[in-house]
Amino acid sequence: MQWFGAAGTLSSVLPVERPEPELLSIDALIARSNELREAGDAEQAEQILIDKLGTEMLDLSFDQRVRVLSLQALIARDSGNTETANQLRARLHRLHVTHDLPVSDREAEVLEQLALGRSNQEIADVLFISIRTVTTHVSHIMSKLHVRNRTEAAALWHRSAPR
Repeated sequence: MQWFGAAGTLSSVLPVERPEPELLSIDALIARSNELREAGDAEQAEQILIDKLGTEMLDLSFDQRVRVLSLQALIARDSGNTETANQLRARLHRLHVTHDLPVSDREAEVLEQLALGRSNQEIADVLFISIRTVTTHVSHIMSKLHVRNRTEAAALWHRSAPR
C-alpha cells in the first residue's frame, strides 16, 4: 500500500489504493489477448499469454489467474482444440476449489475424481498414484471439509464451480 496526498489534507493520513505497475501490465496483457481472440487471431492471442506468463502463474492474483485460464480456454475452444479447452476448464474449477475449500492442489485433483463418481482404484489409475495414497487423500479431504461421506465431499466440489 502506498500513501499519497498533500500535507494537511485528509488524504495525507488515509491510504489510497494504487494498483501495482506489474498488475496493470498483466491486466493490459489479458485485455490485448482477448481483443486478438475476438478478432479471430487465436494463435497470436495465445502466444502473447505464453510469452509474458510462461506456464506458471504464481505471481498473479486469484482473479488474474481465473481471467487468464478462462481466456486460454476460450482461445483453445475457438481454435477447435476441445480437449485442451476441457482441460483448462477443469484446471479453472480446481483453482476455484483450492481457493474456496481448504484442500491442497493434489487433494483437489482427488476430490474432482471422487466427484465424478470414481472408486479409489479408478482414482489411483487416473492420477498414477497408489490406492493407499488415494485413501489417505480422501481421508484428509473428508477431515478438512468436515463431511461424513464421499457424497457430501462431491457436493462441495460441485458447489465450488466457477461462478
